[in-house]
Amino acid sequence: MAAREAIARQTVSDAEQSSVESSVISLLQDAESKSETSQAISAREHFVFTDTDGQVYHITVEGNTVKDGARIPPDGSMGSIACIAWKGDTLVLGDVDGNLNFWDLKARLSRGIPTHRGWVKKIRFAPGKGNQKLLVMYTDGAEVWDTKEVQMVSSMRIGRNVNYRILDIDWCTSDKVVLASDDGCIRVLEMAMKSASYRMDEQDLTDPVWCPYLLVPRAALTLKSFLLLQPWSGTFTMDITQVDYNEKNEIKGLIPGAAQLLVK
Repeated sequence: MAAREAIARQTVSDAEQSSVESSVISLLQDAESKSETSQAISAREHFVFTDTDGQVYHITVEGNTVKDGARIPPDGSMGSIACIAWKGDTLVLGDVDGNLNFWDLKARLSRGIPTHRGWVKKIRFAPGKGNQKLLVMYTDGAEVWDTKEVQMVSSMRIGRNVNYRILDIDWCTSDKVVLASDDGCIRVLEMAMKSASYRMDEQDLTDPVWCPYLLVPRAALTLKSFLLLQPWSGTFTMDITQVDYNEKNEIKGLIPGAAQLLVK
């Protein structure tokens, strides 16, 4: 009887051990499977930058691995590098003197173009596969370049065909440019940069503008002054139609409607 009980206990113990071993193996297999999956989906990132001497470095990061890639020696015709853009086999550098340097990474060839327009503030490739158009922003305007042919497509310059200063610029779509200017406007232009959307105060709107940021700068500042301080009244009010103040009639006509829409 005692022998049978001992055999039964041993059988139960062996079954439990087998179950534990099976669970451990299953956990290890799951961990290995997850590890393989994470390795399969790990992203590879590329970083391109320059040092103070103008030498270009290429760093590749994949998972926990960092690899030092190719290095491009500095171009003697370039000054201090101000911005850099990379797409496909094309790398473009812009410096503080207005020079553009186009690198064909596949052919290992470069071509420097002096634009004589001063500091290159920003360069951006157009979106879309195979679209090699490049947007360049200067202090006095902007240009669009075709990096395949290394030639300028269009240009705009302050004082020649525009009366505002560009604060920022980027691609709106693959063939349209959007820019922000110091007159409080955001303009969408064709790639030729000849036509743009109208200023807000030049449009014949049927309803008041609900957003103060869409008003012309002077009207927006006047509305802000009314909202911050009303020394002529003992109680704060959004109805400023009866207030007499020194301002142009076209500006006065924009403010009451905008103030009432803020209440709604």
